[in-house]
Amino acid sequence: MNNIVDFIRYPDVLGGHVKMPGLNLGCGITPIRGWVNADLYNEPDVQFDLRDPWPFEDNSFNTVYAAHTLEHFTGEDIFHIFWEAGRVLRPGGHFIGVTPYGYSDMQFSALHHITPWLPGTVDCITTELWTRNAIFGGMKQGSVHHNWKKVFCKAKVLPPFHRFPNWLYKLCSHHLLNVHDELLFVLKLEEE
Repeated sequence: MNNIVDFIRYPDVLGGHVKMPGLNLGCGITPIRGWVNADLYNEPDVQFDLRDPWPFEDNSFNTVYAAHTLEHFTGEDIFHIFWEAGRVLRPGGHFIGVTPYGYSDMQFSALHHITPWLPGTVDCITTELWTRNAIFGGMKQGSVHHNWKKVFCKAKVLPPFHRFPNWLYKLCSHHLLNVHDELLFVLKLEEE
C-alpha cells in the first residue's frame, strides 16, 4: 500500500457527500488516509470478500466509497453489497460509487468487468426497484431492504465532448455511445 491518497476521486463533485468515518471498498493499491480501507487482495486495513458478511458492526460508518469496484460483481452480489452497506452505514450516510460507464471502452476493455453500470442501474438500488429486483432476482434477503435515495448520478463526459455545445453533445450522445467514461453516483441511506 504505497500509493496512499488524502481524498476520493472527483472531490470537487463528490467531496461534499463525505463524512467521516469512511469505508473505502476495493481500495486496491490506493488506500485513502484516515479511512478504513478494505479489499480482498493487497494489504488493506481489513481484508475480506465483499460477497461474504462484512466484519463491521451495524451503523459503523457515515460514508461507504467504492471506486472501480462494483463492476467486478454479478447482480446478485451487488444486492448483497448494498445490503451490507446499508447495514454498516449510519442513517443519513452516503454510498459514493464510481464505475466505468456501461457503454464505455473502459467497461469493455477488461475481461473481469462483469456488470455494466448506467443511470438505470443505480435506479435498481433505490427502494421501489430494489424490492422488485430482490424478489424476482432471487436475492436471499427477499423483500427486506434498506431505504436508498438517489442524491446524485452523473456520467462523466470524455474530452473533447465536454467542450462541445450542448446541442452537439446531445447529438453525439444519441448516436455515438462512447461519449462518457465513468458514472459517478451518490445514494443516501434514509431513516427506516
